Amino acid sequence: MKIWASPVTGTVTNGPAGTGAYSWNVLSFRGGGYTTQLYFDKSTLAVKEWGGNTATLTSNADNPWYKVVLVHGNTNIDVGAIPFGGKTTDASSEVMQDASRLFWNNTNKRLGVGTNAPNSTMQVNGSIAETLTIVNSNTTLTESINTLVVRRTGSGTANITVTVPSASTCPGRIYTIIKDYTGGVSGNLILSFASGETPGFQTSYGNSAVIIKLMSVGTKWARVSYVDNGVF
Repeated sequence: MKIWASPVTGTVTNGPAGTGAYSWNVLSFRGGGYTTQLYFDKSTLAVKEWGGNTATLTSNADNPWYKVVLVHGNTNIDVGAIPFGGKTTDASSEVMQDASRLFWNNTNKRLGVGTNAPNSTMQVNGSIAETLTIVNSNTTLTESINTLVVRRTGSGTANITVTVPSASTCPGRIYTIIKDYTGGVSGNLILSFASGETPGFQTSYGNSAVIIKLMSVGTKWARVSYVDNGVF
């Protein structure tokens, strides 16, 4: 049912409190002396329960807004599809899907990106990009860093220290560190570890270009790979 304001322009004065629409739309359920109103807000595509049977209706505190989710066009959501936000010219919010490329296998608990037949916990059929951070001075590794490039060019000597977080704070975390000194510049890449976490591998690298991959095994850091390229 649609109830228009009087006059037909302006703010509704006898509808749900705080609404500014020219009309408000409700489904009313009457029980004894109490009426429950379900109010639909077109601008946000949301539904809320309001109480009372006299104006102005008040919100039922225990019933917040419920968001209405619409499927894009007349498309059904496929089994395993992962909905994502979309929009058309005649709606404020809709969901779309691409089950052939973004897929959740709920039976085996597997996620497929670029495939709908993942054979592992997560399978990506396509390219993968890692976060790349480039520095030219002393740096502390954080959870926002994945691959760190320590880059110096030109001439002179420059030792750079990379401080690694305590392994106990991030078991399983992986860092890739690339030393990229070019031109006439020299100096060491020095890895600094937390007290009590002395690693069993080299911590100072004077080579002009190296690639080091570290993984936290809970009590210490392990060097899972090391490549001395000399130059890139």
